[in-house]
Amino acid sequence: KSDETKYTSKTTYCYGVKTEISKYIDITGLTSGVYNVYARIYDRAGLYTTRSVIDVTTLNIENEPTLYATPSNWTNQNVTVSTTTTTAQYMSNNGLSLVYQIGSTSGTWTKYTNVITISSNSTIYYRYTDNINMGEIQTLTIANIDKVAPGVTTVTFNSGSSSTSWQNNINITLSATDTGGSGISYYELDNNGDGNVDGTTPANFIPSNGFNSSNVRFRAVDGAGNRGAWSNKIELHMDTEKPSKVEVELQEANVATGIVEGIYVSGTKTDKNVLQTFTAIDNIGISYYEYSYDGGANVEGTISTNQWTINTDGNWQICVRAVDNAGNKGDWSDEYIVWRETVQELESPKVVYEYGNPGNEYVVFDSNVVNGEFSASRWNSTGFFENSSIVTINYNGYDRATIEFELGPSPYDCMSLGI
Repeated sequence: KSDETKYTSKTTYCYGVKTEISKYIDITGLTSGVYNVYARIYDRAGLYTTRSVIDVTTLNIENEPTLYATPSNWTNQNVTVSTTTTTAQYMSNNGLSLVYQIGSTSGTWTKYTNVITISSNSTIYYRYTDNINMGEIQTLTIANIDKVAPGVTTVTFNSGSSSTSWQNNINITLSATDTGGSGISYYELDNNGDGNVDGTTPANFIPSNGFNSSNVRFRAVDGAGNRGAWSNKIELHMDTEKPSKVEVELQEANVATGIVEGIYVSGTKTDKNVLQTFTAIDNIGISYYEYSYDGGANVEGTISTNQWTINTDGNWQICVRAVDNAGNKGDWSDEYIVWRETVQELESPKVVYEYGNPGNEYVVFDSNVVNGEFSASRWNSTGFFENSSIVTINYNGYDRATIEFELGPSPYDCMSLGI
């Protein structure tokens, strides 16, 4: 561009050896037009030839060339680069060719003939030429090739654990490194350790209800389709389905033998044992039952089997629910009432008699006495019995009963009460 500027890049050649000197100079950033390039050749002593002038004519291009890559999304395969139909037609109509370099512009320009195969991420430099002059350099960057497999998947439990037991709260986060650039797309799982893919999952894995595996493992798949190595095997048994509502059967059982003697009706008083039998359905089995005395607001206790016998006195309003092997709890049963009260055999009454104070005599009992009139035998000092006497007992319902009877005039008269 100026006769005061010399091309300072030098190439040294051996003295005395005839060598064809060839040096390509790329001139970029110029608008269309005619330019003079001044050149000299320097020897090892710094002497140079008279400068020569080279006319350089830039191409007057109406449409710059276009290359495109296939595929354009992430891939773990080679990418092919081709000209667009418009570029190919323009070259044909104007007698142009396309030349390119990969990675830089410091090498030799290669003539485009068909397609360019790219095996790793790089930049393609390309332009038109008429075999004498060059057009403006265009670029196409290939950055969607990833041939690096992800790392081994790490399994982190947010809740639950790897266990032989059924659980209802398994929540897992999966993670893996990916240095190829495409990033982790999803994870594959192998449910039984046989190497076959049984499904896919995002990074957060929550097993479905009924998931049951002793040998599940995971591996990462990146955006280019590369697959990492399988994780270590873990054991997962997931159940989120609650048991059915408990049905309760009530029966009366003999206190001494435990033999069922009939149906017990909720809310009625009985002196027999009350047998409760629970029925509930669950997909993995019932572990135990909970019972409550306040409609389910508070759990009073647990029962390990499906039968519960009440053999103590009391009055309870009860509801029951089932808990399965994963800890899922069913709905409370309908409430029912168990009222048990033991009837004890009466001991002989203790008679307290205040002689000469009619109306204040009484008898103390240890247990239940039914109000009413009872027959009694009366005998006197001569041994004569009278069977027509009447004794009236009035029981207070708790611990005392009064009796009303008549004694003879003799202080030796006695009363035998047939209670």
